[in-house]
Amino acid sequence: MKFRFLSPDTPIKESYLLIPRFSLRVVGCWPQRKVPTFIGILHFLASSSAVAFGAFGECIAGALTLNQILETMEAWCPGVTKQISLFKMWIFFVHREKLYSMIERIEQLLTADSNEDKKKIAQKLSVIASILTVILFVSANSTNLFFNTRPLINNIIRISNGKNATLDLPFKMILPDVLTHYPVYPLTYISMSYSGVMTVFTFCGVDGCFVGLCFYISALFRMIQYDIQELFGHLQYHEKAGRRDNQIMRQELKVIIRRHNEVIDLCNEFKDIFTTIIMGHFLSASLVVCFSVIDLLYNTGIGLVLYVCYSIAALSQLFLYCIGGTYVNDSSLEICDSVYLVEWYKCDAETRRMILMILIRAQRPATINVPFFTPSLPTFMGILSTTGSYIALMKSFL
Repeated sequence: MKFRFLSPDTPIKESYLLIPRFSLRVVGCWPQRKVPTFIGILHFLASSSAVAFGAFGECIAGALTLNQILETMEAWCPGVTKQISLFKMWIFFVHREKLYSMIERIEQLLTADSNEDKKKIAQKLSVIASILTVILFVSANSTNLFFNTRPLINNIIRISNGKNATLDLPFKMILPDVLTHYPVYPLTYISMSYSGVMTVFTFCGVDGCFVGLCFYISALFRMIQYDIQELFGHLQYHEKAGRRDNQIMRQELKVIIRRHNEVIDLCNEFKDIFTTIIMGHFLSASLVVCFSVIDLLYNTGIGLVLYVCYSIAALSQLFLYCIGGTYVNDSSLEICDSVYLVEWYKCDAETRRMILMILIRAQRPATINVPFFTPSLPTFMGILSTTGSYIALMKSFL
């Protein structure tokens, strides 16, 4: 995977959902039209079983150590993340055909136009989405790396200080003794590490797909704005549009209206698929950020670095959903402003009626809303405020 996809000059076909596609193929749930092969199903079941093993094992361990609140939070912090990731990967697997169709259609709309200015609009937003996904990918994989190497590094430090090594595991779980001692101990260690890897690739893929599609839908709305401005731009040199001009504009407006409706339909389809994912993520977001920050405050050494990366990853996840929702909402509303600001009053009555149709439709934003809230930057700030309250409450018990 080359870093050329972060350049604004890279064509959409080369950068389109590059990191999410790579991540979800590793897990085995990248959306596809055809029925998965037997090997493909086994691949996905192995990945989801590994995530489930970590999710339930760590949450049970946290519940059994409630008398030691720091131990509980160290178990629940990755455990809750794995539970939500398990939920996300199954949603993607179940809706793989719908997702494939939607992803392909958005790509077709983005690449169908040969206008260089509109290509730059899409490429610029694609770069922003890619940078945000890279931040999540790097911070999440760094967190997982520190989880998996922390027991090894701690043992190296113990041995260098003349102490005996301990059989610690990457994540907090309560397991039968046979699984935590030789000869089975290495297999248990590898299984936990595999669970962490699959979790990271799952949420990097799903969350990266969400923010990427949000920015691509936003690009489609901005390309419609560009078409409207270009269509009416020549009117500034005329006092009134001629008969031939009105006929041409009406034909072009029909195309714009059809494309506008198609993008809105895609946005609604996108919202229907991701509603449960967004709900699940936001219900757990405050707790995960709270746990990671508390763990950060009470850890030292490699544990401190680990939870710095974890906090960055958790905040990045939340920010991706909120910034994606904001971009879709704002870009859909900006069409209304673009229509209002053109010199539509120079057109005849029939053309003005068509313009009015776009104006009325564009006044209703295409939001990625779910029950009770809409992912947006104000929502992000509200969750951070709630998280701060949780942290203050938890610190009072420690």
